Amino acid sequence: MDQDVARIGTLIISFDVLHKNQLRQTCQPLSTRLLELFQDWRIPATWAFDQPATDPFVKRIQSGGSKHEIALLCQPEWAAVNAGRTIFAQQLKIRIAAAKQADMQISTLALQSANLTENLDLLVKHHVSVIRGRLDRPYRHESQLQPESVRFGVWHAPVSRILPSRHNWPLAQSSWLWKKRIQSTCQRSGYLHLGVDLDTLQRRTLPTIDRILQVAARMRAEGSLRICTLQQLSAQLIRKRTQPAARSILRAA
Repeated sequence: MDQDVARIGTLIISFDVLHKNQLRQTCQPLSTRLLELFQDWRIPATWAFDQPATDPFVKRIQSGGSKHEIALLCQPEWAAVNAGRTIFAQQLKIRIAAAKQADMQISTLALQSANLTENLDLLVKHHVSVIRGRLDRPYRHESQLQPESVRFGVWHAPVSRILPSRHNWPLAQSSWLWKKRIQSTCQRSGYLHLGVDLDTLQRRTLPTIDRILQVAARMRAEGSLRICTLQQLSAQLIRKRTQPAARSILRAA
């Protein structure tokens, strides 16, 4: 029985949503259809915005019934190391305060290209508990990736795979590969984190995402896959760590 319980994989899907300038009009129909897919399959995701308090798409996400998470997307101009601690502290405070005023609790920071090797203590002051890894970094094999505790009780959740893919594979093959990845994650009780750059995503990729969600929903129904947001993951990790002789909810790589 214990062995069966342990063989549960964890899937996380997170989005970077910039919606800047000329991209806003072209991304809105795609964003709407994408959100509909997640609602259809009742799968939660983490959606990261640079200005979550003022982006109109946030309210559409919150009105759904899939318990999505809204996160803060860190931009290099204020989150990079060379921006300085003062600017980072100011911009972090402004954005999180605005989100709170809009009745949003931000507990996840998503990195796009910046690093947060410094100033981790500032995250604790704003109740940020998890950092989503960068989308521009080469990834290792999924079996080598696990969430890890950094400092001050903050967790780092690396991205396993990225959409749009850097490889020019046919979509049908991509769907098949994603099915195998999810199955492998379940078999090894592992961790799979799909990071999606919404502003570079194309409509022709939607069937692949739909297939990913279909496979994930089926395995969740079978009891072999846990699908959660980054906020939910960090809560589980913190809860497990505070238990006596606790170990990660994920099997060690």
